[in-house]
Amino acid sequence: MLPQNLALYAQKLYALEILEVPFKIPDFPLDMVWHMRLDRDPCHAWFRDQIITICQDDFAALH
Repeated sequence: MLPQNLALYAQKLYALEILEVPFKIPDFPLDMVWHMRLDRDPCHAWFRDQIITICQDDFAALH
């Protein structure tokens, strides 16, 4: 079992059948967490921005 938007994305890459679960699953947040010493690190900030951009671009059309 995995989030629907991730399943739909994977279905574009692989021959998958997506089945609905027979009960309601509440929504949940997806967060990024890092050690505070990396908060101002330029490389780490760039990497976090890349993750945000990829997720927004790849999953936005699936909602």
